[in-house]
Amino acid sequence: GVAIIVSMDPGAEKQGWDEAIANGTKLVFVQNVPDDYVCNEDYYGMVVPDNYTQNYVGSRQMLEAVQEGEVVYINITYDNYENRIRQVAFADACKEFPNITQLDTATVMSIEEAAAFAESMAQTHPELKGVSGLYDELVMAAVNSMNGLGMDVKGGTNGISELSALSMIQGTGYIGSGTEAAY
Repeated sequence: GVAIIVSMDPGAEKQGWDEAIANGTKLVFVQNVPDDYVCNEDYYGMVVPDNYTQNYVGSRQMLEAVQEGEVVYINITYDNYENRIRQVAFADACKEFPNITQLDTATVMSIEEAAAFAESMAQTHPELKGVSGLYDELVMAAVNSMNGLGMDVKGGTNGISELSALSMIQGTGYIGSGTEAAY
């Protein structure tokens, strides 16, 4: 048989895939293949969306709105291709704006952690101007929390949900989305 795998954490999920391979299952990944897997031996294909361009476009739109000041990228804890390439895209977009200072990447795993991060940033970096990240829900939670504390922060990333789409339309903080989904 064939298994199509959408993976967030290849390291943690690899043992199950090794068992499937041993039982003769052919694996096809939607990005995020374990680093030590060999194509045509351990797996038979990989489908990869253009994560770089999607995050570059969303980040750049946010940076164009901000123009200067400090910006930060919110990531989640999984170390995989998807996360790494999106961080590269954000860093590359930041290089195009000489008046932008990119802060160290923040790691959060939930809406609640994004809101707590926002409260911390409001105290340690009150002049923060922009947030990008892996998922728009986390970016929106941080942006909404910071703006609720009196800051003027813009957000942009590759994802788009109904909440971030409405924010873009209403002009309430979420600026850019480089995604293939449309609302």
